[in-house]
Amino acid sequence: MGRSKLNNTNQNHGYPYDSYQPHIVATLADAVKNLKTFYAARCTILVGHSGGGIMSAIILGKYPGLANNAVLASIVGNPREWASKHGFGDFKNSLLPNDFVNGIPKQDYVYIVSGDNDTNTYPDMAKSYYDLLIKRGVHAQWLSVLGGTHNSVVLSDAKAFEEAIQAAIDRCSN
Repeated sequence: MGRSKLNNTNQNHGYPYDSYQPHIVATLADAVKNLKTFYAARCTILVGHSGGGIMSAIILGKYPGLANNAVLASIVGNPREWASKHGFGDFKNSLLPNDFVNGIPKQDYVYIVSGDNDTNTYPDMAKSYYDLLIKRGVHAQWLSVLGGTHNSVVLSDAKAFEEAIQAAIDRCSN
């Protein structure tokens, strides 16, 4: 298969990088459900960075009760806005975390980790999602990493990320 065939938008139900589509999110949610059932988990925490954080944020609101807490690093609440800013197309088929905030159970806890030097997902895009959570009454905590970049917040500057994961685990223990 030639390179042009791999980039054919019809094979990807839209723009080639438009990956937050309903069937993809449903597949991930089903995997979480199956793992939760298999391990008889009494508490489930979604942890995601960047696109994984976006998927986790959608799942949290689209499938209420599937998870109890989430740690989301370097995320955006509106992938369409992000894609447009980077010239990646319109992501017209993508679900948006912002659209599912109202479905997040108010007893869930959501930790948002963002580097103040993130030039990929930008702190203001993550902050707007956080603000929606707070407005809805969801327990949310904003963790800004001074000097943190898109990837460093989960790698070399991961202290806040690790503390958020531990806090989410501790909440499950209570």
